[in-house]
Amino acid sequence: MEYIIFYILAACVIFGFFLHFRFLQTLKAKYPQVWLTLGEPSLFLNNSIKNNLSVLKFLNKEEYLGLNDPLFVKQCNFLRLFGRSYLILFIILVLYLIIFEMNPT
Repeated sequence: MEYIIFYILAACVIFGFFLHFRFLQTLKAKYPQVWLTLGEPSLFLNNSIKNNLSVLKFLNKEEYLGLNDPLFVKQCNFLRLFGRSYLILFIILVLYLIIFEMNPT
């Protein structure tokens, strides 16, 4: 069972990289001033804790709603939903491993 959850999470990581890359590219192309304000974040090269926290704050506080771009809002909402879903799957895997692997029957 844990292998299935692990492979699902691994696929989610790859998909998450794609979503985040697309989000950052859209942000940089359509809203360069916002992108600069967030610290010019990128997927790997300019990936600092400060930039990550700025981007997370931008998404979690729904600051993107002020840009009045329905397509970008959908993209950001999906990215937020995906991140939360991934976190829940990860917690399920950890709990499963703690409960069933530490107490084998």
